[in-house]
Amino acid sequence: MMTIQCKQSQEMGTKQQHILACCFDLRGYRQFLSHNEQQLARILQMFVAHIGQGLEAIDGLEQLSLQGDAIIAVYELNTFEKSVSIVNALAKIIDNQEQLQAQLQAESLPTIKFGLGIDCGVVTKTPTYLGAPMGTLYVGKVISTAIRLSDFAERSPEYVAIMTSEAIAKMLPIEPVNKITEPLQGYGYTAQSLAI
Repeated sequence: MMTIQCKQSQEMGTKQQHILACCFDLRGYRQFLSHNEQQLARILQMFVAHIGQGLEAIDGLEQLSLQGDAIIAVYELNTFEKSVSIVNALAKIIDNQEQLQAQLQAESLPTIKFGLGIDCGVVTKTPTYLGAPMGTLYVGKVISTAIRLSDFAERSPEYVAIMTSEAIAKMLPIEPVNKITEPLQGYGYTAQSLAI
């Protein structure tokens, strides 16, 4: 088992931590704006419930948040094996989407497409305060890279796309269908595109 070491600072509980961040993004959100608000709310509710339940079932979850039509999850990593386990579990959430699509169709709602961006690395983890504790802030590129990778999935013609760094792609139990050669500016690597 390969252990990942991180530094800790006593200042305000700040420490360096190795994390895996993922972002599930509802694709084509603008097209749903033509539906009435109740339909749109129901589509979002079902999307969030399906993805959220899958994310909460994965061991090591530290933070789960909703930003617009995207769900972002952060997992603590302390071993390489743990990262492989999380990535495989994320792929299973995609594999199990048929149930979600069937529920949407049963309510006469359109089926949906969604993308997944995944990255991992070391961040600085620090508590935040505004008079009272507000939560945890992760300072570093990992979460923003996962969000940008999910944005790349918007360009994919596949029904569901997983966009990862090449290191993460090697952990997935599926083969890449194409490689995005456009670099993520300032992020130091190209994206790997996978589809199911």
